[in-house]
Formats: sequence, structure tokens, C-alpha cells
Amino acid sequence: MALELKDLDFFRNFPEFLLGKLESCVETLKLAPGENLLEQGKRNHHLYFLVSGELDVKVDGGLVAKLHEPGDLIGEMSLISQKSSSASIQASQSTQVLKIDGPSLHKICSENNTGDWNVYKIYSDILVQKLEATNQKAKKIEGFVSELEMAQEKLKAANASLEIKVEDRTQKIARQLQELKQKNTELVASHNKIKDLYQSRDLTFTALGELLEKNLRPLMEKINPLDPNILPGIDSVKRNLKRSMNRIEPLTTSFLAEKSMNSKKVLFAESVKKQQTIARMALGGTGIQLEVAASREEVEEKLSQKDFNILLFTEEFLDLTENLINKYPDLKMVFVASKDIPQYVSTLLKHKFIPNVIFRDEDDKQFTIKNFVTTISKLASGNYFGLEKYMAWGVDSKELEVEGSEHRFEVIEKIDDYFNQSGIRSSNRGRLTTVLEELLMNAVYDAPKDKEGKPLYNHKDRTETVVLNEAHRPLVRFATDGVLLAVSVEDPFGGLEATTLFKYLEKCYTSKESLNDNRADKAGGGRGLHQIIENSDLVVFNIDFGKRTEVIALFNADPKLAPVRNPVLHFFKAS
Repeated sequence: MALELKDLDFFRNFPEFLLGKLESCVETLKLAPGENLLEQGKRNHHLYFLVSGELDVKVDGGLVAKLHEPGDLIGEMSLISQKSSSASIQASQSTQVLKIDGPSLHKICSENNTGDWNVYKIYSDILVQKLEATNQKAKKIEGFVSELEMAQEKLKAANASLEIKVEDRTQKIARQLQELKQKNTELVASHNKIKDLYQSRDLTFTALGELLEKNLRPLMEKINPLDPNILPGIDSVKRNLKRSMNRIEPLTTSFLAEKSMNSKKVLFAESVKKQQTIARMALGGTGIQLEVAASREEVEEKLSQKDFNILLFTEEFLDLTENLINKYPDLKMVFVASKDIPQYVSTLLKHKFIPNVIFRDEDDKQFTIKNFVTTISKLASGNYFGLEKYMAWGVDSKELEVEGSEHRFEVIEKIDDYFNQSGIRSSNRGRLTTVLEELLMNAVYDAPKDKEGKPLYNHKDRTETVVLNEAHRPLVRFATDGVLLAVSVEDPFGGLEATTLFKYLEKCYTSKESLNDNRADKAGGGRGLHQIIENSDLVVFNIDFGKRTEVIALFNADPKLAPVRNPVLHFFKAS
């Protein structure tokens, strides 16, 4: 036996003759990894002493401590209290323990007054030690709570001029958010105060960004590991902090995008003067340095003279870009389409590479200007994702996580109710619901892949239930600014390739075939994509291959604005 009773602190004051008697109620147990010594909620009648190995202490399935020192005592509390074990003790590796039968121990000791006194004195000492250890833990928790309170006070002070709302703990910030929105309204109405208000706004958003990066993110990192069993209420703090960060991030992203535009150079390859003028109108007030080239020779000449960041070009310059992509690998290229999807998708597929794609309506100047500004903002900042980029500034977007195929119905119902409460007509909500159903079907069944990149659920019948683990769940976001309705679905896989997308489109609009892999139980990805585009006023694909895919569908809030709807899409590669 690696340990003898006389070697254990518990029996150090026991007489030799009494230790000899106790040897009869001692046995050695060997535990395999994962084997339980004690189970929470069950009675224990024995004392255990660790000889070798390691034991995990678990409460309600959660690990709270490890025992690995030879001589560590186990089971004394339940033996003293005569109550069920308050924790489970499980071997985490091959382990040996000494097992002493409790009743036998008490019986032998009670036959000798000294032994009986020693046992209860040791029990008393153990309880005192446990109490002291608990007090020390309580002091540590109190100290940590004090640190959190100090950090929270510092956070409130830093939030003095910011527009966030963190439920009941940040009412002051919520009021300041309203003040900031009021300042923005005044900015539009008072041209004589533009300069002062812009300076105020810059200071505010700079402080907002610093709050996010220097306070909120570090605070989240500190409280994430905290155990709610030890610190009740910490889960609520985490949720509130995350909501706060989600509200701030789109605002700081928009601000950084605007600031980054001041240093970017854009070349627009366009031979039509009217469209050149519209581009100048769109980007003239953004800080972008815009130049126009009307011919192929002029494009090549300007690119050789200056370091442009972005090249916008129409179809007549498409084949020229095949040479430019190798010569200027850092140049971000955007194909500006004026024709309907069926008229240019085949041309793109014949191209050596597929650039970013946007659509302009030559008869709708306002639509074209907004698309140009949004596109350049995305490319200049490098932040491609987020439906807020297509909405009025300050829109309050909502988000829901989809847990699986059955949960999607509840999500769709909540989103429909949101737009209904916003006063959106049933005809528009019907189109949006159709699109959302297709997007969620793709996100649940087609997008998830394993570590090797193989589809997890694509083979399943679409009536078969799929439950997604947390890492695979798509995120649905939705909002309205009174002019547009927007819904986006983002998956964490980024499995949609540009060539695949445009091949789907070609199938949709040039033939009756569908890309359904000869499956009889689904209409095919191509047909689902066709339904998404045909029911939307604009669909935006943002793809960061291998990381995430976001599809944004936008709808005119007033159906009278689009009596005849043409399929329109934008496509962006984040890499």
C-alpha cells in the first residue's frame, strides 16, 4: 500500500493500537478514467483518501475543483452531515484510493473514548478548515465584484456622450443616444452649423469607437470565463454587454467607412457623359478622389500614372480587366451592369475571373447614386457585411439566431409580426416571407459543412428535422427605415463560390433545368435562388469564402414604387 493510515494527517494523533484495529476496515480501490467514486445526490457511508492519480469534483455536471495530492480527503462532509453527497467525484485518470468504512470507523473509535474524541475533533478541524476556505473564496468573489463595479463606473463615465442603451443599467446613455439623433436632424436642417456639427460628430464617434475597443471588448473578455454558479447574475451582465456592443459596432463601422473614403482613389471607366456626371454627383461629397476614363487607352494610362484603389467599369471594358487583374493585384474591381441579369450573366461566366458586381438603373438617378455611394463605402472600408449599409442612417436593426429547421418557422413568424407592427402591407410581407424561407432552407440544409468541407445536411429530405449546434447557426437580421424593408441571413461557412452563384443564375434565366443534383425531393438551389431574386427588389451577396456568406434581400416599403419589378442583384467578394 503506497500510503498507510499512520501516514495520513487524519490519523496522526490516533494511538497505535487503535490504528491496528482500523486496518480491518480499510481497502484499496482502483478507478478507471471516467469512473465515479461519489455521485451527487446519493448517500455516502465511507471516507476516502487519495493514494495516486487525479479526481474531478463536479457540481451539476460542471467542474469546480481537482484533487491530486496524495492524502487528499474525500467524502467527509456527507459522512459528517449524514446527507447526500453535494458533488460527484470522478476519476480523470487511473486512480487509487483508500476506502474506510464509516460505520466501522465510528464503531471501533466509540469502543475507545480517546479514539472517539479524536474522530470528532478531526471532524471539527475539518469543518473549521472548510469554513475558512469558503470565507477566502467569498472574499475573492467580493473583491472581484468590487473590481467589476469599479469597471462599470468607469464605463458609465466614458459613456457620457454616447448613444447606447444597455437596459436598466444604462438609462443615461439611452438619453444621450436620443440627443445624438436629434443633433443629426439638426445637421440636415441647419446648413450654417454643418462644420461645427461634423466636428462634434467626429469626436463622438471617435469616443464611441474607443469605448468599444478599450472598454467593452476587454470587459467582455474578463467576464466571459466567470461561472454563474459562483457569481449569480453574471449571465445577464454578459447578455446586456453583448447587446450594447452589437448596437455600437454598426455605428462605428459606418463612421470608419466614411473616414476611409477620404484617402481612396477611384477610377470610373465609362464612355457615356451622362453616366459620368451621375457618378461625380454620387461621389463628389464623400471625399473620394474620383477620375473618369472614357476609353480603354485612357484607363491604362491613368492606372499607370496613379495608384488607384478601386476601378468601376461597364461592360465595354470587361475584357480589358483580364489583363489588369494580374498587373494590379490590389486593385478592387467592380462591374457596373445596366442590363438585366439574363443579358450579362453568361458574359461574366466566360470571363477569366468574376469581379464584384453592382446594378445601375440608367433611368433612376437616385437609385444609382445610392448604389455607388454604398459600394464605394464598402470597398473603401473593407467592411462588406451588414444590411445597415443599405438603410437610412441610425436604423435600429434586429437579429435572431436560428437553431434548426423547426425553429425557422418561429423566426419567420416573429419577423413577419415585426413588419406587421411597423405598418407594412401584407403583400410586401408575403414576398419577404417567401424569400426568407428560401434563405433559411439554404442556411440550415445546404450551408453547414464539416471540418473537411463536406456538406452535413444537404443529402437530407427538406422535411427532415435538423438541429444545428451553436457554431453552425445562421444569424437573421431585419430592419425597416420606412422606405425599404431589409432581411439578411448570414451563415458561418462562406461556402458559396462566385462561379457557382452565376452558374445558378444562368440556369435560372436561360433554361428550364435546375441544379438539384438529380434530387426529386427539392426544387434545386437554382430554383430557390430564382425565387429569392424574383420576389426581391434588390439582393446583395456578400461572400468571404470559407468564413461566412451573407445574403441581403431588400424590398420597397411602398409597392407602388415598383409596379414592374426587374431582377436586380449585387455581388461582393470580401477577400
